Order: sequence, then structure tokens, then C-alpha cells
Amino acid sequence: MPSWLLSAIVLAAFGAVLGLLLFLAEKRFRVPVDQRIEALRAALPGVNCGGCGRAGCDVFAAALSGGQAKPGECPACSGDQRAKLYSLLGMTPEYSERMSAHINCCGGHAEAKSHFAYQGLQDCAAAGALQGGFKACRHGCLGLGSCVASCPFGAISVDNDRGLAEISREKCRACRACLAACPRGIIHMIPYAQNVHLACNAADRGRTVRENCIVGCIGCGLCAKACPQNALAMVDSLPVIDYKNCSQCGVCVEKCPTASLTFRQKYV
Repeated sequence: MPSWLLSAIVLAAFGAVLGLLLFLAEKRFRVPVDQRIEALRAALPGVNCGGCGRAGCDVFAAALSGGQAKPGECPACSGDQRAKLYSLLGMTPEYSERMSAHINCCGGHAEAKSHFAYQGLQDCAAAGALQGGFKACRHGCLGLGSCVASCPFGAISVDNDRGLAEISREKCRACRACLAACPRGIIHMIPYAQNVHLACNAADRGRTVRENCIVGCIGCGLCAKACPQNALAMVDSLPVIDYKNCSQCGVCVEKCPTASLTFRQKYV
């Protein structure tokens, strides 16, 4: 028998034995797959944003299957995805108000003063670490896009002309990843349908705010006094909106002397 033929037969036999061993090992050590968990996992967005408070969609799907979580706990789910989850679980859908992220700052290049021209790393945390940031207002948006990189849905962009980050509420899934990414804590969750909002996060004295930014809230309280629904209250020199009582009448927006209270569609 030719040596090349013998070699081919030996290699074929060796491959067959290895294949058989792999087949037997797969049968022996196979981990049973819960088809229900697989179906739930497939219905989730799959972005692993952590907005549900768990380490990814796989863990959340297992929690749903085990009854330790509800579909409404996933802020990144669309309405159709959430309905699919309820259907797979055989549960009656529960209403949950849609939320979206909002940036509490409208002080861009033209409105807010700067201490110096920043030319370092394009990262908000890095810029803030340099003498407290280049903006005179220590609470304002630095507009360098740390929040942009954190958003798995592409809902955040930076208007370089204004020097501010902007959030599209249509694209926002309220996963809250941007809240953790913002070193100044100026991103907050508000109801998706709410247009009246505060665009300032400067809890300083009115004079200080006015010196730093012409559209900053000076804490005058005129908005709270004018609200016919008593939906505003002054907390640490800033108005806090009770969205359950706010009728979006716009009276507070009209009374605000600095335009720090405004309608959201103006900016998005």
C-alpha cells in the first residue's frame, strides 16, 4: 500500500475518532436551554444598558422568566417589545409612563461665559478636572460629548456651534446610561409628553448665576408664584416641577425673566 494512502487512512480514522469524542462530550456536558428565557431574551432590545438595574439583557430575561422582574422595568424597550414580553409571560400589560432624558442647561457659547479656551482631551470629566472646567458656571454643560458616547441608541448629539449636548426624545429609550456618564449630573429624566422644563442646573445665588450665564435661573420664584396649578416649588434656588400637576399652560415660561424655563421643542 502506498505510504500516502496509508497516511490518508490514518488521518481520516483519527478525525473520525475525534469527531465521535466531541459528539459524546457535547451530549454529556450540554447545558439545558430554557426556551422561554431564550424567547424573552430575543424580545429585549439587546443593548445591555443596565437601565433595569441588572447586568445585561441575559440576566434580565432570566429574572423575567423566574418572576423576579416585570417587563416595565426595562426602560429601553419600545412599546411593541414590552407588549411582546407581556404576551410571552402571559401577563396583562401594565401602563407605565414613557420617560426621556433631558439636559438641564441651555447656556451655550453665546450665553455662558468661559474662563479660558480649552484645548485638551474632548471629554467632559477631563475638562472638568482642569480648574473646575472652562465654563464660568460650574454646573453647566461642557458640550464635549461624554454623554454621546454612552448612549446605545444614538439619541444624543453635540451642537458644536452652541457648545451644548442635545437629546432627541424620539430616539431616547430612557436607559439612563447618560445620567451616569455626565460628570456634572445635569441630565434628568422627565415624562416624554412634558414640554415645559427647566434648562438650568445652577443652584447658586442669583447674582452669581447672572454673572456667569444670561439664561441661568436666578431663583426669583416668579414661576412658582404664577403657576395656577401650584406645580412648581423652589428647592435650593431652583424651581422643581411637579409633572403630575403641571398642565403645560406655559404661564411659568412667560413669567421667567431669564428664559431658563422654556418649552422643550424649542431646543429639540
